[in-house]
Amino acid sequence: MLTTVQKVAKVSGINGVEGYLGAAKENDDLILVALNPNKPESQESTFVHELSHIMLDYEGYPNVRINEQYAMTNLPQHLWTQLPKLQAYFSSVLDHPEIYRRMRESYNLNMEAYFDGLLKQKINRINKKKSSNDQELVFSNQQDILDGLEYFYYDVKQRTEILAHFKKKSNSAYNSCLGLQRVIDKIGMHNPISCRKSAEIIQDRIVKYGEKRSQKLLNNMWKALEIE
Repeated sequence: MLTTVQKVAKVSGINGVEGYLGAAKENDDLILVALNPNKPESQESTFVHELSHIMLDYEGYPNVRINEQYAMTNLPQHLWTQLPKLQAYFSSVLDHPEIYRRMRESYNLNMEAYFDGLLKQKINRINKKKSSNDQELVFSNQQDILDGLEYFYYDVKQRTEILAHFKKKSNSAYNSCLGLQRVIDKIGMHNPISCRKSAEIIQDRIVKYGEKRSQKLLNNMWKALEIE
């Protein structure tokens, strides 16, 4: 079933969804795919991309779940509402290296238009970063490290531009992401086993980034996410 990201944003109440290229969710015997009507040039690629997330679930690629007991014990209640968005975000990023590979190799798609759309979306995201204190800055950087890992799998033109922008706007997160990517590249993320191993390393590195900056509360948010 097809819908729009704007309708999904309205129903879910999650800020920012309306700007996505797409989203997908499986409910019982129904797969809901949301597309952005303002991005017609990338809708075909986005449709394939979103269905690929569902396919990887069936193939046994890792997902991320919330350890509710850990969260209730180690996090104040006002932070619990952050976890579902962080969970979905982490799960999605883990799929992207393999999804981009399949989109290139298995389908006759206009990938340039798709990656141009992603590039605009990601630059806009980085430019909107606002941090009023050290905790917000570290949390923002941790998310940038996670998001930045997928930039290395874009087409050359868009990859070069987004990484240069990433480095300029958030040098600390960029350097951490670059070092992490070198480790991940040796392991790979293109089958369920290697992807799960890489996911564990990603989570560990993000937590260590926070530990070095004395942000235990933020680390407890990341630790509340379990890779399965």
